[in-house]
Amino acid sequence: MLQHLKNSETWRDLPVIMISVLDEMDSVVRCIELGEVDYLPKPFDPMLLRSRLVDFLGKIAVARF
Repeated sequence: MLQHLKNSETWRDLPVIMISVLDEMDSVVRCIELGEVDYLPKPFDPMLLRSRLVDFLGKIAVARF
């Protein structure tokens, strides 16, 4: 799915946080190489996801100014 999004002219700039049961290093590296913003293994901690989202949105806000 991530590769499909990144190959799409419409969706390629959509930031992605991957949440997956796969936690093998090869899978994490592949997702990062495809352009994901972050990776969380399942089961994920909702507080950690919230923290990563807040951090990412803060970086976007700073980059725009």
